[in-house]
Amino acid sequence: MNTYGAKTKNTVKVFSTFICLNRILRLFGLSCISCDGFQIKCSPLVFRAICITTILILFNGLCGYYLFPNFENGLFHFSYHDSVHLILILGFVQYIVDIHFVFKYGREFYLQYIDRFELFDRTIGIAVYEKIKRTINRICVFFILITFIGSFVEIIIWYLSYRSSSHMFYMLYYIYNFLNLLSALDFIANCTQVLFRLQSLEHKLKDFLCHVTNLPVPYNENNHSVVKSSNKNTNISAHTLTETVHRQNVVLLLNRCFLLLTDQFDYINIMFGLRILLSCVNFVVDTLLKITTIIKLFSSGIEVVTSGSRYLPISVTIVQIIVNSIVVFSIIHICERNYGQIERIIASIDGILHEKDVRPDILDCLKDLRNTIITRNMNFNAVKFFKLEYPILVSISSLLVTYGTILVQNVE
Repeated sequence: MNTYGAKTKNTVKVFSTFICLNRILRLFGLSCISCDGFQIKCSPLVFRAICITTILILFNGLCGYYLFPNFENGLFHFSYHDSVHLILILGFVQYIVDIHFVFKYGREFYLQYIDRFELFDRTIGIAVYEKIKRTINRICVFFILITFIGSFVEIIIWYLSYRSSSHMFYMLYYIYNFLNLLSALDFIANCTQVLFRLQSLEHKLKDFLCHVTNLPVPYNENNHSVVKSSNKNTNISAHTLTETVHRQNVVLLLNRCFLLLTDQFDYINIMFGLRILLSCVNFVVDTLLKITTIIKLFSSGIEVVTSGSRYLPISVTIVQIIVNSIVVFSIIHICERNYGQIERIIASIDGILHEKDVRPDILDCLKDLRNTIITRNMNFNAVKFFKLEYPILVSISSLLVTYGTILVQNVE
């Protein structure tokens, strides 16, 4: 076990914003980092991950034993239980991929990732750790709560509808669903960290904008002659030059901070890109199968409900689709908030360039900062298959609607 001594107290504070989610992740071997006092420890839970993986392999094998006989009937004749097996396979693959990336990039690279956040906060002079922690905790509590409630109600309804204890065997599906949620929450938490730093950059630029407005005198070529003329003018010119140098340093620091954030974007894309891609695939396949189940329940009764009303399983299935859709929407929404924040930073720089009277050297620094932001093309992506933005939600929705429409038209 490697122990990483915090360089500053703020390093531990940065990690403490993840602490609640990190404890849950470690229960399933999805985090290699822990915090003990003022020490951040790199302690991979290898044995725990191996045990969990072995158990999942065993249960997937037992579930697969009941799946194979139904292949000969065709995909449309799969029951609700059969459709769960396909999700179990995808869920297991996703967990293995999660473990791989956590162990490969979640140790020394993750410590450097935390260090860059601390360096950013120390450089820019803004630290809102408690606010970040509250935001992340609220997001985690909300999604974990609705997932637990939705899964519990779905288990009860399907059990009462089928009156079969074999349905309880498929609770592994809900475990994979929860693991998928944890991966999504980890991604959202890291994007939230970046979002707060981008907001800090915007606040600094606005503060810079206010100070530029209050410059005593505009810069001119005769500043040196003014310094020599009188004591009164000497004080004003010296103050102006001092403030100018200070503002130029501020712009250079903002440029440096933004470059630090580009590294954070790159790390998040490496750490979560493939995992988010698999989450989207898992969501699409799961939703397609749930749509199939709903349509079959609405139709001629291919899916037999032994007791109670068939509308209860339909209702809980729709609710589960809505819950999963909210998770996917939240992933895309937090990415779009980061993009919007970057656009607001560019707008703030444009406001300074077009409306304020600043020295040419400061003007050049601001232009360099603007060009850096534009050319870096900072975004979150699924291993470059697609950018995580609102249009991908439209594409997924179109796919689901098209599938549902074709299925309805072909149901006998």
